[in-house]
Amino acid sequence: MSKSRVSVEVVPTGAACGAEIRGVDLSRDQPGDVIFGILDAFHAHQVLIFRDQELSEARQLEFAQWFGPLNRPPKDIPVLGDDDQPPIVPISNTAEGGMLGNRDLFPHSDMSYLPVPLLGAQLYAVEVPPSGGDTSFANLYQAYEDLDAETKELIAGLKVWSYNPYTPRFADRGAALGGANQKFVEEDLPTFPHPIVRTHPVTGRKSLYIGGLCEEIVGMDDAEAARALLNRLLAHVDQAHYYYTHHWRPGDLVIWDNRCTNHKRTTWDNAQSRLMYRVQIAGTIPF
Repeated sequence: MSKSRVSVEVVPTGAACGAEIRGVDLSRDQPGDVIFGILDAFHAHQVLIFRDQELSEARQLEFAQWFGPLNRPPKDIPVLGDDDQPPIVPISNTAEGGMLGNRDLFPHSDMSYLPVPLLGAQLYAVEVPPSGGDTSFANLYQAYEDLDAETKELIAGLKVWSYNPYTPRFADRGAALGGANQKFVEEDLPTFPHPIVRTHPVTGRKSLYIGGLCEEIVGMDDAEAARALLNRLLAHVDQAHYYYTHHWRPGDLVIWDNRCTNHKRTTWDNAQSRLMYRVQIAGTIPF
């Protein structure tokens, strides 16, 4: 157990990342020292868990904006949902307008195909199945630090672009992700390469920026070698010891740093309802 700068109880999960914040009722206004303490913990632990919360939509939005401005989907680039996407999106296999169904989700950093990916996102759990539907978060700082010196030298300066699952070339991958109103576009879009080794704008630490949406490495002349390198890095970041796995309970709010983590999800019985409310936080251009 550790204390942040002021009065916030921060209990690390004991896994590769993540910490539970105790003694904070997010439904109530919080003093500045508590907010700063939570931000410190976020940058130290990458994933924060708040248990037993009862939150209105307004409080969910207010909490997210402690970390940054709300993300607004670009009109010309499809993301999860459609152009009318509200700031709070239901992630559910049963709720009207729910997205992502009950399928497994591979390790990824959200919307890495955008020119400016997300800073982070939060999920607020309302209904959870008795088993399954767990979310696992990977520490990409540690994944980078564990690379051998030769690999670090090889990937320094290289970039990778991620595929958009709602464009024609990759629509087969996106078909099962969105809800009934998922927006697809009829023409492929430009790609937006980002550094494989990303520097966090707050902590200054380096992490791998590699996940399941990554499609092609830019900057290598040998395409076969580039594909082999990407596959090796994808396998590297998906090792069990880099993960914290969250077993959801109703009232959980979890927020994660999309700049230095991946996350993935397990499936569950589709007869069991799972309902989460998601808020996305706008980021900055990776460097």
